[in-house]
Amino acid sequence: MLYFLKIRNCRFSNDCQHLPNGLRVLDWPRYPSQNLPYDFLPCELSICRLRESSLTTIEFHSLFGKFEHMRELNLDYSQSLTQIVDKSGSVLLNLEILSIRDCWNLITFHDSERFLNKLKILNVIGCIKLTSFPPINLTSLPKLELS
Repeated sequence: MLYFLKIRNCRFSNDCQHLPNGLRVLDWPRYPSQNLPYDFLPCELSICRLRESSLTTIEFHSLFGKFEHMRELNLDYSQSLTQIVDKSGSVLLNLEILSIRDCWNLITFHDSERFLNKLKILNVIGCIKLTSFPPINLTSLPKLELS
């Protein structure tokens, strides 16, 4: 079973059709597809780095379990990204690092009314269209980068 997927300096002619559900680390700068595969339900994923991706929407949903292991989400420079949605209400519950730097077109960050209580690093510099963001517990947040 594949646990760690790191892709660098590759070009793909088609969208990503499938990713293994057993992944714990997904590190793919310039991820080529506009969405994650519909059947991608990685219950053990703890690090998701999709910098400079072509994603337009990233939706976290839970059909077969919760994403309680997600600790880091990095979508820096994903300029096509317009919304981040947590349909399960639990994906971001244990998130410690969230970086969405220079996602210029990001408008909505929806979190099903949950608090980001364990967040330690939050970077939203350059998200000039961001109008909706979930509540956060500032007492747990030693590093906050806004502009």
